[in-house]
Amino acid sequence: MVALFSLSGISLGIAKIIDGNISIPAYSKQKFATCTCCNKKSKRIHSSYIRVLRDLPASTHCVSVNLTVRKFFCKNPKCERKIFTEQPGPEIKAYSRMTNRTRETLQKFLIEVSARKGSYIANLISLPVSPSTALRIVDSLPIPSRGKVTVLALMIGHIGKG
Repeated sequence: MVALFSLSGISLGIAKIIDGNISIPAYSKQKFATCTCCNKKSKRIHSSYIRVLRDLPASTHCVSVNLTVRKFFCKNPKCERKIFTEQPGPEIKAYSRMTNRTRETLQKFLIEVSARKGSYIANLISLPVSPSTALRIVDSLPIPSRGKVTVLALMIGHIGKG
């Protein structure tokens, strides 16, 4: 199961199928976390919460990883951030609700179609997203540079009466 999902530093539990959706519990294997503000390591846990991450579908079943994310106290008394959240790893972007590979898969076809059509297609392949989420995913893509513009032509038409 770990090789299938390849989330480094994260331990996966036993998957359950509930209403046709695969739900996988997960938690961090790390004993400590590094403060995002001052880079000090801390072992002192403040609290935890579950972040639900959407992953690629498995055999037409939606897959969600229920990642238990911990919050830590910062040990540095001079740090402005007293409590910080551990960062899961390179496969999951901060604040994201889906894995990077899910986002990349959606980006590949959402760039080619409208938001509404992209949402429809994503639902067909068990990656449900709303049209507004589809639009946000496309908006997050960088605009490719086409180089320097050398010629710019304007067509001015005459609109006559008659």
